[in-house]
Amino acid sequence: MLYCRIIKMKDFKCKGCGRCCKELKLEIMEIDLIREPKLRAIAIEIPCESDNPFEQSYILPNPCPFQHNGKCVIYGTRPNICVAFSDKCLADN
Repeated sequence: MLYCRIIKMKDFKCKGCGRCCKELKLEIMEIDLIREPKLRAIAIEIPCESDNPFEQSYILPNPCPFQHNGKCVIYGTRPNICVAFSDKCLADN
């Protein structure tokens, strides 16, 4: 299973293949849970030593339960990591 923090690449064009939703355990942040409350029910908390709740991070299970028929059903409020996704992570592993 792949795990990564993903960095946005300027020239990346999503092909809509959905591999990121099916194969990666993606790290999300508290701000993502605030923007999309449905994520809180499935997010797995990563232990954090900080008292700042905005430094808390979580892992999304895979395959992502919000992907249906190749489409993201929370597309408008998807986590920042999904917005910034680059296929470089998959290509390199």
